This record gives sequence, C-alpha cells and structure tokens, in this order.
Amino acid sequence: MRTVSEIDKARTAMAIDCEGNISLYMNVNNDGSPRISLDVRVVNTSYTLPEKLYEIWKVGHVRCHPNRTFQNGKDVYEWQVQDRDSVQWILRSVEKYLIIKQRQAALLLEAISFLNICKPRKWGGTGSPYSSGDKERIREFVMTCHVLNSRGKMKKGEREK
Repeated sequence: MRTVSEIDKARTAMAIDCEGNISLYMNVNNDGSPRISLDVRVVNTSYTLPEKLYEIWKVGHVRCHPNRTFQNGKDVYEWQVQDRDSVQWILRSVEKYLIIKQRQAALLLEAISFLNICKPRKWGGTGSPYSSGDKERIREFVMTCHVLNSRGKMKKGEREK
C-alpha cells in the first residue's frame, strides 16, 4: 500500500465523519450462502471531494448519481471502497482521527479480523461455507453496525453520549 500523509489521513477522517458512511452487510446468495459486503463511502454534491479522496488513496472508484432528490435534484458524487484489504488499510490509517464514526470503524476492523480468521469451509454443494456460530457472529457485527449507522438525528440541545 502507498504512503499517505497524516494531513491526508485527517482530511479523509473528516470527510468520512461529515459526508461518509462505514457499512457492513450480509446478503444471501441464490444457493443460500451468505455474501458479506463492507464499504467506506463519501458522498457530496461536489465532485472535488470524492475525486480528491480517490487521488489520495488510489483505491475504490468515484461515480455520479444524477439528480438525487434528497439533494434538491443535484447530482451526487460518491467515492466508494469495497475491497476488504483496502477498507482495512483506510480505516486503520484514519481511525485515530475519526470523531463521529470511530465506533463504526473499530467495529468494522474487528469484523474484518474475524472474517480473516474464520476462513470459510470449502464449498460442498449448497449451503453456507461458514459454521452456524460464525454466521451468528457475523450477524451480530452487521446488526451492531446498522444500529450505529441509524441512531437518527438528535433533538435540539441533546448531546451524543
């Protein structure tokens, strides 16, 4: 992996905190096996921010989502990284600078470590390559990440705990 300056790590952390998302999903393939997806993304109505993040890290991709209604009909640009090794590298690099999404980063790093340790069994036809205990632990990671990402807006005068 390339060297990234501390100022660029701090800039990336601020972008993730303010305009980003750290996510972990578990979907089911047609054969019933789990498909685990994770990502780090930053979305903005200016192309400059996602483009700069891609320029800094040289991983992921930048794409446009035209006319997103939640942004008053403006085009929305997104930098998204989904490769497990790249997500791990970025989160390890920016974790100390994160303020708002520090818990999500720590959770995703723990989940990645777990996924790297619990190597799936070889496919034996249909069904899951993960043991039932491993699948349950993965579900816990996914649910915790979902809760952290959906705490909702705070009421006026309320402080985050």
